[in-house]
Amino acid sequence: MGSEPFSFYFAGENVRKAFEGAVEEDLHDGDADTVAGKDTFVVVVDEPMTLADAEALAHRMIDAGDPRIADADGPAGAIPVRGGRRTWFDMPVPPLPTGYVDQDAAVAAAMEGKLTAGEKIVYGVTGVFDREPRRYLGSGSSASRRIVGGTVDVPTENADALTGYLFFGWIHT
Repeated sequence: MGSEPFSFYFAGENVRKAFEGAVEEDLHDGDADTVAGKDTFVVVVDEPMTLADAEALAHRMIDAGDPRIADADGPAGAIPVRGGRRTWFDMPVPPLPTGYVDQDAAVAAAMEGKLTAGEKIVYGVTGVFDREPRRYLGSGSSASRRIVGGTVDVPTENADALTGYLFFGWIHT
């Protein structure tokens, strides 16, 4: 039986939860020949780095036969990553009696002061919006109902903060 190297990125700020999520995702992909083949992990550096730098470090450690990750039966390596995607969950939209013009304005208000330098909101925002009561204008038409509050889940990228972990090492083939 041989072995081959692998790497697998998973978003999350808690390394244990990220590892469990990576294993679960790998199993659901039907590809259980990467991180799902591991039971444990070892964090190999303390400071988060970009995903590109984490991948380069993982390759160097694999090529050098670093003993922390060299055994296909041993733990996966884990490198903290910054600048990737992350999702802010259940962010409250501040109540606004006059209402927000649209969902973008409501999301911007919910995220005000929260994003790090360079972090951007990306496609995939979801939420539950509270809207002002319906106002009928006559002739069967009604005014648009502005957003007055709610909660949103907001995906972002390029955060200068811990956003996930790159798991890597050797796995049996």
